[in-house]
Parts: sequence; C-alpha cells; structure tokens
Amino acid sequence: MKLTALRAVAPLALFAAVLSGCASSDPAVSSDLDEVADVAQDAQESADTGDAVEDSSSSGIFAAYESITSCDAVAAVVAPYIEGLELNEEDSGVGQYGTACFWVPPEDNTDWDLVREIDVVIEDAEGSAEPDLSLFLEMEGTVVHDDPWVEANGGVAYSLTLGTSVGGASVHTIWLPEVEVSIGGGQWGDYPALDGPAAIQIAKELLGG
Repeated sequence: MKLTALRAVAPLALFAAVLSGCASSDPAVSSDLDEVADVAQDAQESADTGDAVEDSSSSGIFAAYESITSCDAVAAVVAPYIEGLELNEEDSGVGQYGTACFWVPPEDNTDWDLVREIDVVIEDAEGSAEPDLSLFLEMEGTVVHDDPWVEANGGVAYSLTLGTSVGGASVHTIWLPEVEVSIGGGQWGDYPALDGPAAIQIAKELLGG
C-alpha cells in the first residue's frame, strides 16, 4: 500500500489498537473512533483533490528524507521513547514511497509500563495539498502547533489525541511541501510522554532541521 494512504490509516490503526480494549464496553469510545474515521477520510479526500504544491525551497529537507535507508536511523532519534520496545519488523521498513517504523512491546511482555507503542511514518508529500486543518479542528483533542521551523518551511503541524480513563493515543503530523512525518504514541495508564513539541523536534532531527 502506498504510504500516502497512511495519512488517514495510520492514526486510525493506532487509536484502534490502543483503545480496542475499552471500545466494546464504552459506546462513547466507539463513537469517537467512528468520528475520527470520518474526519480522516474527509481530510484525505480533500488533500487528494486539492491544488498541488508547485514550488518548495526545502530541497535540503527532501535530501535528508531520501537519506533515511532503515528504521535504525529513525531509532537513533526516537531512542528515549522506544526503550524496552521492539521493532515490528513485519510491518516496518523503507521502500519506494517512504519509511514506516513501528515499535511495540515484546511478545512475552508482562510489564505494564511497556504497554505502549511508538510509530513513525515518513513519506514523500511532494505534489500533495496542504492538509485542511478545519476538518480536524472540528474534533475535540486536536491542537495546531506554532513552530518557527515548520512555518519557515511552509508547513503545518498538528496533533490529534483521544483517551479514556485507562489509556490514550496521540498522532502528531508535521506536513511540509515535500515531506510529511506522522508520529504516533499510545499507552495504558499515563498518556504518552511524546507530545506535539517533542514530535516536531524529532521531525527536525530526522530531516536535518
């Protein structure tokens, strides 16, 4: 599957994975997940049919994106957040359309502190339209981040967070005219420590900012 589709699919998969344990017994959670799916689909269709980006001055960023040849390079940047987790090698990798790296608990895990996940997806966004944030801002849990580096490169950054009394999941998106980075985190108990500003810093390090 082309990584462009992960702009809509990856956040939904993350939310479903983290919240599935309570969705069946909590109708409000199921309703939230349905709303996320609808909004993400609308945003994806809007981006696919919008005006293409014709120019960008961030060629250095694109070169940095192309230089990422394995999840090891990504792991070096997110090391503090994936301690104790293992790379899901079956679903992770670098290919024609970008990089997708998913860190999950060990199969034999019995430590509740490791019931969490970190996902990093980096893809070629050249020719894509800027995300329509108004669609996401309709949802509770959406935050748009003001960041000088993102703005200087003609991009936008935003986060979408859902949670219940027992778990939470966040997806942080940094869209630039040439490259898009999506960073997700989910865990039971306390909400993920990987917040929006931390995700932007990770994107900057990955893209040589």
